Amino acid sequence: MKHLKYKQMPLLLMLMLTFLGCSDDGDLEVNEQVESRYSFTYDGSDYTVVKEAISWQEAFTKASEDGGYLAEISSEEEQVAILSELLTNAGIYFDKTNNQFGFAAVWIGGNDEENEGAWVWKKVAEETGKQFWQGAVDGTVVNGLYNNWGNEPDNNGNQDALCVGLEATPINAVGKWTDLGSSENSLFYLIEYD
Repeated sequence: MKHLKYKQMPLLLMLMLTFLGCSDDGDLEVNEQVESRYSFTYDGSDYTVVKEAISWQEAFTKASEDGGYLAEISSEEEQVAILSELLTNAGIYFDKTNNQFGFAAVWIGGNDEENEGAWVWKKVAEETGKQFWQGAVDGTVVNGLYNNWGNEPDNNGNQDALCVGLEATPINAVGKWTDLGSSENSLFYLIEYD
């Protein structure tokens, strides 16, 4: 099983799980997410990783209902801080948030659903969003805003939603942004709160 980090459990909790969560042969089942949310703060903003694998649109709606929005990453420093939290502290099992290609990723707030190739950060459904990228993999930065695309976006099969990769793919390094089909994929998601 792929995982990011095992947390030490107090002896009493381990014993309780052993008696309550064992299979018939006495082995402890450990591939379930222990906690469904992980929160952290960076540069005055609060973030919560929600370990529920859902579509981008469902994540967008749930983030809003929770009082936030899918994360908008606006600098390399923020990207590094978020990726560090996702990889080292969030307790994410990779196989619980695989995309359709079999690689772990987490939804963030960018999309080009309204206008193909016009990537925007969209906080609420009623707004147009702030455009940060125009075009495909050979596109251009818009408004001088930060981006962390790898060899993406490629719109391979009408991919309109943005995620950050948690493991390397054949075309991208860990942490690079990837466009994915918003309804064909079920991923964990990252909420940002101002």
